[in-house]
Parts: sequence; C-alpha cells; structure tokens
Amino acid sequence: TVFLDGHLSHFVDCDIIIVLRCDPHILYKRLKDRGYDEKKILENVQAEVLDVILSESMESGAKVFEIDCSNMTPTQVADRIERIVILGETNDSSPGNVDWSGEMEEWF
Repeated sequence: TVFLDGHLSHFVDCDIIIVLRCDPHILYKRLKDRGYDEKKILENVQAEVLDVILSESMESGAKVFEIDCSNMTPTQVADRIERIVILGETNDSSPGNVDWSGEMEEWF
C-alpha cells in the first residue's frame, strides 16, 4: 500500500482517493499562521468552498471518500484513513457529506 499526499495526488492512477476537508474559517487561520500571503490563502479557501479537489477526484474513476478534518488531530485523521483503507469502514465518508456552500458569500 502506497499513500500519496498533496493537492495534485488525485491525478495519479490509484484505487482510492481520500479528500481531507477543512472548515474555511479554520483553514484560513491555519494558512495565515503559516505565513501565507492573503492572495494564496483566499485561493485555497475558495477552492475548499467550491469542492475543487473533491470534484476533480470524482472524475478520476477511483473510489472517492472525504473526511472533515476541521476538528481532528493528525492521529485521529490517520486512524480514520486506516479505518477506510484497511477495515473498509466507509459509511460516514461518502463524497458530499461535507458542504461549505453556505460560506460562498463570505469568501467570494
């Protein structure tokens, strides 16, 4: 089993894609704390609100799952990924369970 991590990894031929999602407000703060410039932060937050990576992943032909990581620790995220990949526990990770569309007016 090989895991790829990155904003373009969904373009690689694979069996499963797990899209990690984050509340736009939390994402904004995290990127600001990392020192990203305002333009880059807004670009990332808008992509999150618009489900860009999820939408592109759905076009891949792979099985796609998503996890709302907004309030999870890295260990919790890793455990959830393991439950999906190893144990096949996917019932609460179907694409479309995470929806930030209500944030549209604030970020555009």
